[in-house]
Amino acid sequence: MCELSIIIPTYNAASYIEETLRSIFSQDYHNFEIIIVDDGSKDQTHQMIKAMNDSRIRYVYQTNSGGPARPRNVGIRMARGKYISIFDSDDLMLAGKLSSTVQALINNPGAALALTNYQMITETGEISRDNVLADYHTLQSLPKKSSNQGYHLIDKTDAYRGLVQSNFIATSSVILNKKHLSLNDLFDEQLKNADDKEMWLKLAYDHDIVFVDKILHQYRLRSGSITFRGYEKRVDGIISVIDKQFSRKLEPSLIDLLNQQKALHFYNAGYSCYEQDNRPLARYYFYKSIRLNKSIKTFKMLIATTIPSTLLSIIKRLKTRIQTN
Repeated sequence: MCELSIIIPTYNAASYIEETLRSIFSQDYHNFEIIIVDDGSKDQTHQMIKAMNDSRIRYVYQTNSGGPARPRNVGIRMARGKYISIFDSDDLMLAGKLSSTVQALINNPGAALALTNYQMITETGEISRDNVLADYHTLQSLPKKSSNQGYHLIDKTDAYRGLVQSNFIATSSVILNKKHLSLNDLFDEQLKNADDKEMWLKLAYDHDIVFVDKILHQYRLRSGSITFRGYEKRVDGIISVIDKQFSRKLEPSLIDLLNQQKALHFYNAGYSCYEQDNRPLARYYFYKSIRLNKSIKTFKMLIATTIPSTLLSIIKRLKTRIQTN
């Protein structure tokens, strides 16, 4: 019986899926199955997978669901392994990815998941960020119980609080311990984005997590990815995830932190709209932000949305002249 199930949700990934699969097959860990859940691809994805001709691959096709949550859940429910990796169909595994992460979970059976560090690459494979998690100050500052094997155990209370502030977990970096999953309560299929953060918060509320501080995969940033969408197109999913947390038993400081995060996300959405000269929508988001956090910065931006663009340009030019004189 395989020890690890690797779930690969895919949609129109014919240009990348072969390279992704070869990065998995080249691992020094081989006790796995691969479950590819095709979310309605219209390109040559199926033909590329079939040409690989590997018995460890199980391929499932479904009509497009409009988001990543459903194919992830389908794969998890099919999984036969004790551990589950969820890996994007255009990302690449680096040497030791599977063996290091699985071993971290074996050594920490109470942890719900292990995550690793990673690089960011362009569509054509050039490295654009070499050490992504080095810049995630929330993760770096969390208390950790370190081992001499390169992994760090993070207590559930600290992990949950950290994830409220920042989603430092990349989906392809994760391997889950299946025994800690409820198969009736997996990724939220109503969310079109931020379903990953909601899942990590759900697991961290009840279980410790393990951070393997090694760069073990490459995340490919593509022009059509969720990351490139305007903030205002992503904010509803993020706010839904935050709102779900209020149903939990939380200490007052966590409730305050959640409200601060809501205010911040509304502000970011407002600023995105303002930059696109969508004043009415920017005003809407700034107003929602200021109701949660009486910030002078937000109040100034709210006022700016009421000033005509031409007048605002004149004010900015005058201010620049004054500062240079």
